[in-house]
Amino acid sequence: IKDASGRVVYDGSFGACPEKLDVPAGSYTIRAVSSEFVKPAFSAPQYGGEVCVIVPSGGAADVKLSCSQLNSGVVLDVDESFLSGCPDGALFLSSVQGKLLYSYAEDRIAYFQPGTVSLILSQGGKDEVLLSRQLQAREVLVLGVSVAQGASPSDFQGLGGISVGVDTSKVWLEDSYVIG
Repeated sequence: IKDASGRVVYDGSFGACPEKLDVPAGSYTIRAVSSEFVKPAFSAPQYGGEVCVIVPSGGAADVKLSCSQLNSGVVLDVDESFLSGCPDGALFLSSVQGKLLYSYAEDRIAYFQPGTVSLILSQGGKDEVLLSRQLQAREVLVLGVSVAQGASPSDFQGLGGISVGVDTSKVWLEDSYVIG
């Protein structure tokens, strides 16, 4: 909780915050996040919300935070054709905050700050960006990776035989919980 000048009034867990805070009249920004999220990680969705309230002189303000997912995610669906076509290749998902090795058996969601996420093939000592996508908060991209039918391992010198499919369908869920 910060006042209009940016001074911190309360910084701590939701459970430790008193039910009522005595503060002078003014404008306050209340922000809550489920966890800190600074670099890419598996199974690490971050939820949060922020609201500005005005506390009148001698009065009180009720606060209701509506929280949603703040980060974005990627799931790779690696086809067996890719495994046989690039047996020595390794796939990474990368953003400006860092990168994650995405093993072929991985089934967890890789989470990133909203922004550009790139799929990288590391093979033979070289890294090649296969594609980049711009992701917004709450978006989870399911990305299929396969090798073109009839391609041979020699086709991958320039990576021309790799095919990438994108499932852009989403399921949005919204829920709320009112205490009191």
